[in-house]
Amino acid sequence: MMDVEAVRNLAAKLDLWTVEDAAHAFPSAWRKASDQPWQFCGNQTGAVSCFSFYANKTMTTGEGGMAVTADGDLADRMRLMSLHGLSHDSWLRYSANGSWDYKIVAPGFKYNLTDIAAALGIHQLPRAEQMRQERERLARWYLESLADIEEIELPPEPNDRIHSWHLFPIRLRLDRLKIDRDAFISELKEAGVGCSVHWRPLHLHPYYEQTFGWKPEDFPVATAVWQRLVSLPIFSAMKDAEVEFVLETIRGLCERHAR
Repeated sequence: MMDVEAVRNLAAKLDLWTVEDAAHAFPSAWRKASDQPWQFCGNQTGAVSCFSFYANKTMTTGEGGMAVTADGDLADRMRLMSLHGLSHDSWLRYSANGSWDYKIVAPGFKYNLTDIAAALGIHQLPRAEQMRQERERLARWYLESLADIEEIELPPEPNDRIHSWHLFPIRLRLDRLKIDRDAFISELKEAGVGCSVHWRPLHLHPYYEQTFGWKPEDFPVATAVWQRLVSLPIFSAMKDAEVEFVLETIRGLCERHAR
């Protein structure tokens, strides 16, 4: 989670309002100092905060997501636009006190979470912190066990954050390895370790390359980091034996390919 105060200050200076992408963040938090209270993502950390509940997120409804805001006008507008731009809430239309009549007052969308998905999510919600703590335990295990491997760089741990640990990204020190990132991933997968890369920088996607003529050297830092990234498996139901297998595989891979 970012330093939300810095974002708010910048937005105020430029007369902007913010939309927080919290798809991977729940239930992470930030605080200004150790004697200050934690500020959790979505708790007025932006004008609007958006969460994803896809199957691989920190809590799931199978698909879909949620947008939250403390602004009544924004909330009304989001409700309106999320269900066809209808003038009445769909549930209220069928209630005893509701009206059967409705009108389309805006060019809306079909963005409402299904009732079945919401039923799944409402039971996941009380477990979110427990699942985060389990991922944190696994992340701590990774951090301690991989700390002495010179061929990889581990994620930072700032003390002003509560990390969601949705991902565990490492950065390869390519100058200390005889193979590149893609070969590293291939060997991990061949050994049975599921892994991926998050995320490809925008300037390396075909649309932005073709539309704006961006090249890898236009953003050298992002390009260099991208070439080193590997996301290791981490999820709350991950078994200890699976963690040990990942650790043994990475250590053996680095030993074989160290310069």
